[in-house]
Amino acid sequence: MAALPVIALLAGAAMSGSGPAAAEPLGRCDGGEFRWTAADGAITMTPQWLTFTSAGTLRDCAGVVPGITGGTFTGVHTAWSDCMHPADGPITLAITWSDGETSTVAGPWPVAMAQPTTGTLEVTDGLGRGRRVRITVAYDMVTPETVGGCLGAGVRTGTGRILGTMFE
Repeated sequence: MAALPVIALLAGAAMSGSGPAAAEPLGRCDGGEFRWTAADGAITMTPQWLTFTSAGTLRDCAGVVPGITGGTFTGVHTAWSDCMHPADGPITLAITWSDGETSTVAGPWPVAMAQPTTGTLEVTDGLGRGRRVRITVAYDMVTPETVGGCLGAGVRTGTGRILGTMFE
């Protein structure tokens, strides 16, 4: 359904430019949650271009940067979507880590109808710049609010869980 807000990305594994080889995981976050909101309309049965915002929390993070145990994030995601098609599209997330450092991650985000879904984003700025993060989330798609919204005036907001975040 919406945007991934999904977010939750980069947590814990906030990495430094030097360190383990790129193939070696740099850190991970094992949980979190987020809320997405359609900023300029609602997901309906009619396909349309939408902008989504998201906000969430990354939890249970561990990695090569001491002191990072979690973080918060906000994001913007755009997609052509309707109730029968997921809101796959580009996303940018701004993360503030528990130690005060920040990271920006961006790239294509696969919302997908089958849940959970996994996407890989690039760390474009801040802690971990030049690295990638693989995020697995589960959108809460089949709720009374979502089903009722699709049959009525539309779905403006929803939630999801961050199942895992791996920093590469």
